[in-house]
Amino acid sequence: DLGDLLSLILEKRGARIQTHELTDLIRKEAEIHNPKNAKFYMAHQIGKRPPSFICHVNDPDKVHFSLKRHLVKAIRKQWEYIGTPIRLGFRRSKG
Repeated sequence: DLGDLLSLILEKRGARIQTHELTDLIRKEAEIHNPKNAKFYMAHQIGKRPPSFICHVNDPDKVHFSLKRHLVKAIRKQWEYIGTPIRLGFRRSKG
């Protein structure tokens, strides 16, 4: 019922994702779709409500909007985020 769905959404929304798990997923998914060949070094969670993540890359300008959309969908599927926005940002870092 609706109450169960809302409980599930709130439970998932408050989850903390391990850095190594998120980094592994991001790197794997970036191999599938990465039109501008951005290099991903690390990804970590910076907030829970809403789920917010930062990816450290060689050049944020190389992250095509379609790659960002692909990564958000992969995160949503992997950790069962439904009914909540996902924030995904990119920060320049050196490998």
